[in-house]
Amino acid sequence: MTSLLSLQDLYGQLPHVPITHWHVGGAVFAYALFKLFKYMVVDPYNSPLRELPGPGKVDNIFWGHFPRILAAEGGLVHDEWFAQYGPTIQYRGFLMSRRVATIDPRALAHFINHAYDFPKPDMARFALGRVVGRGVLSVEDDDHRRQRKIMNPCFGPAQIRDLMPIFYRKAYELRDIWIDKIGDAGAVLNTHTWLTRTTLDIIGLAGFDYDFDSLQRGETDELVRALTELFSPSSTRTEFLAFLQDRFPRTIGLVPSRRTKVTRHSREVVKRISTQIFEERRATVLASQGKDGGIEKNDVRARDMLNIMVRANMASDLKDSERLTDAEVIDQIATMIIAGHETTSTTVTWLLYELSKAKNTHMQEKLREELLSLKSDEPTMDELNALPYLDAIVREHLRVNSVIVSTARCASKDDVVPLSTPFLDRNGVEHTEFRISKGEPIFIPVLCMNRDKRIWGEDAHEFRPERWLTGDSHPRSAEIPGVFAGVMTFLGGPRACIGYRMALMEMKALIFVLLRSISFELSDPNLKIERKTTAVVRPVIKKEDVRSLGRHVSEPIRRVKPLMDFLADLPFASQVASLTPWQAGGVVAGAVALIPVFKLARFFIWWYRSPLKDLRGPETVDSWLWGHMAKIQANPGGVVFEEWIEKYGLTIQFRAFLQTRRLLTIDPRAVAYIVNHSVEFPRPYHFREGLARIVGRGLFSVEGEDHRRQRRIMNPCFGPAQIRDLMPIFYEKAYRVCIRPNDCQDYADLSPAWQLKSVWVDVVEEKGPVVDILVGMTRATLDIIGSAGFSYEFDSLLVGEKNELIRSFVDILAPASRPLAIDFLQGMFPPLRLIPTNRGNAIKKGRAVISRICTRIFEDKKAAALAQQGGIDKEELVGRDILSILVRANLAVDTKESDRMSDQEVIDQIGSMILAGHETSSTSLTWMLHALSKPENIRIQDKLRAELLAVDNERPSMDELNALPYLDAVIRETLRLDAVVESTARVAEKDNVIPVSEPFVDCHGVLRDEIRIAKGEIVIIPILTLNRHPTIWGEDGGEFK
Repeated sequence: MTSLLSLQDLYGQLPHVPITHWHVGGAVFAYALFKLFKYMVVDPYNSPLRELPGPGKVDNIFWGHFPRILAAEGGLVHDEWFAQYGPTIQYRGFLMSRRVATIDPRALAHFINHAYDFPKPDMARFALGRVVGRGVLSVEDDDHRRQRKIMNPCFGPAQIRDLMPIFYRKAYELRDIWIDKIGDAGAVLNTHTWLTRTTLDIIGLAGFDYDFDSLQRGETDELVRALTELFSPSSTRTEFLAFLQDRFPRTIGLVPSRRTKVTRHSREVVKRISTQIFEERRATVLASQGKDGGIEKNDVRARDMLNIMVRANMASDLKDSERLTDAEVIDQIATMIIAGHETTSTTVTWLLYELSKAKNTHMQEKLREELLSLKSDEPTMDELNALPYLDAIVREHLRVNSVIVSTARCASKDDVVPLSTPFLDRNGVEHTEFRISKGEPIFIPVLCMNRDKRIWGEDAHEFRPERWLTGDSHPRSAEIPGVFAGVMTFLGGPRACIGYRMALMEMKALIFVLLRSISFELSDPNLKIERKTTAVVRPVIKKEDVRSLGRHVSEPIRRVKPLMDFLADLPFASQVASLTPWQAGGVVAGAVALIPVFKLARFFIWWYRSPLKDLRGPETVDSWLWGHMAKIQANPGGVVFEEWIEKYGLTIQFRAFLQTRRLLTIDPRAVAYIVNHSVEFPRPYHFREGLARIVGRGLFSVEGEDHRRQRRIMNPCFGPAQIRDLMPIFYEKAYRVCIRPNDCQDYADLSPAWQLKSVWVDVVEEKGPVVDILVGMTRATLDIIGSAGFSYEFDSLLVGEKNELIRSFVDILAPASRPLAIDFLQGMFPPLRLIPTNRGNAIKKGRAVISRICTRIFEDKKAAALAQQGGIDKEELVGRDILSILVRANLAVDTKESDRMSDQEVIDQIGSMILAGHETSSTSLTWMLHALSKPENIRIQDKLRAELLAVDNERPSMDELNALPYLDAVIRETLRLDAVVESTARVAEKDNVIPVSEPFVDCHGVLRDEIRIAKGEIVIIPILTLNRHPTIWGEDGGEFK
């Protein structure tokens, strides 16, 4: 009951603590400052990206290098950096955070082909979601896979071939309008405006069989007006408030501004029209169902994409879990409207501009000749694709004038990224890969990659279509991981542009129709056009040329607006302007201090929306603060878990700290899924940090790529051949030339096994037949792991607790049997570890002792390995102790530099082996002797002894020991019935669906065959309960048999 009281005592004392609003405000403000310091200083310092080359001096500590990037045209600054520092660099972003940018083909292929490990940042998804909803552009993981699966049939070659008549219809309508406006004398046209209306009409007809008719109606149409406002440079300019609203959508995003107003209005218009289109189409599809009321997947042929998508989504042979909701289908319509017209119209505008330059008129003439060579006014898709110069023009334009300048990704886990071009770190060491930590941003410079001189040559920035007609003149272009060969414009991998085939054919059809009838040239050859980044890169007339045209155009990208500049646009500008510096600082500090408040609110929203709330489980909790944890702590041995599973089923949920829901399951299929997908279900952070405080960053306390790397090096140490080589050490310690206790004068002459026997004999003779088996076993296994693991003598059986290592482990592990509330909170919230506690002091002191001893052992072993002449090959890893094998494997000449462990990591493995190598073994042996000592099990003990005595060889091999059936059965039964690790915890790295072998009924009475779990929720696997459950082991599952 001690642990239960310790938890409840804290809870009971909280109302009596004199806390004022000043204490709360101070705590919140201190937390905000801690997070700011961690984000700006600690995280960048610990980031593995700091080893990459890159620009040094930042523009300011708030924006990093962003002002320089935003002030230049797209890609220019990055081009300079890549030329100076190499293809893979790091630079500073918001609040000095590090980010990586690369044009290394192998690195880009890694990011793009592992798209779900490198999703879009939350900031980008939020910004997209505000405009198009939760469509295929803004969702990730399983939602993206599911949506993409339904939408893929809409964009296949056969479907695009059926859409060609629509492309030609609108292209000829645009041509006729332009010819009418040009007349005989010619005219100046805003090609981008007209092309935008054309592509909007095309996506309406091709996508939804809906005629927006914007070519005729112009800006009198509300959709055209909404999209014009949405994509106008004035509404998407890079300013301070806009950036912060995207960066902190749930806080600063609530501040009213013109940008949010325009976005909200445009979203409402697009959603209303999308809903109308969807409802009309769904009614049409339902009316066309057969007598049986079903639609098959293969019955999805139709003229427009929405019809195909709705039919595929309503197919009777489609699983319910794979269907899109009505809201998701509506959001796909909005996505196709916005993404399906703006990119194509802007790309064609830039192409006409390129062909209108005086130096490129010969290209326009050559292309026109090729187009006029076709007799048909509406050639087929195959006929257009067979035109070599048209294809070269389009490819070259997509390469050198990509309207998508860049894209961003974010690492969802720690990872190692391979490189095709090595880099030198700040110490001059060459690396063929770099490490990236979870959460760090990645910048993929599409335009820079398309213009990389290492691939395309010194004329990479020039528009030269002939490069695509000269055969394999640029072989390295095959390394570019784009879905459209040779360019990155459409990206690649699972998140490649789903409509790239449609975009290509739409562009070719427009060019075919327009260039055959119209000749294009610039109205003023001296006019300066610059690339203005909105959602895409639009052509904008430079500011100084505006007056000469007599009309207004939007300004180019400017440097980030200062704080007081953007405040002038707000409704409360006058009040803000009158603030003193101290008052303004207080306002900013208060805004920062709101971060933890919003985090707490987000926590409760996450808790309320948890999919685990539908599972059955115990309702009444011990306290609001601790949930069911006090009851679990007060009843060790899995008793509570067994009661709950018996009452509610194999899969349940219960409450933990702050009422968070946890999943508890012993369903075999669910457990197998969680264990086999360990990357998606790592150990919780507080659990890993708790282990790291004791043994450092060893195999037991790391996850992700660090765990895989350490495991690769350590695996050879524990293979069958290596364990077989260690058998002589075991027997040498056990027999030592057949020495018996009566034959020697000193315990030091005995092996650990005989020392243990002698100690027990002396205790029995002196104090009677009662022996503390666990203490003796713990000391014996510690000596064995010292000898077999490191050829190091701890001599703990001889000196007992006089050994400082023994004392350290006793001090560290003893408090864990009595968990106090503060210990738990310090594990959950690392900053609280600054509060001194007995357990914290014991861990700190014990860690210092363990680290010192492990360091001494390691240095001796490393010195011995380095003393060996010549290199060390992996094949030469035969050694007598585990550490020798580990050190030699880590130093092997054929081990990649990136695969090696640092000296500190090897030292931490020693601590891990000491802790795990003696504590678990000694406790398991103690439980086995306890079971064999019970009166009802004496016959088992006798039978086991008889089998062991039947072995003639005093040093049986590993295979001979494993061939003893009853010994094997006794050990297996002990490990099953008395597992020393009662349970383990895992945390969901992402939203996931866990399959089950036995369907269960949820709290609403619905039968379920899978478990949905949200990112961040914890899974408890009750190992002891699983090992004893009657559904697997029968009614006698709790008996030692």
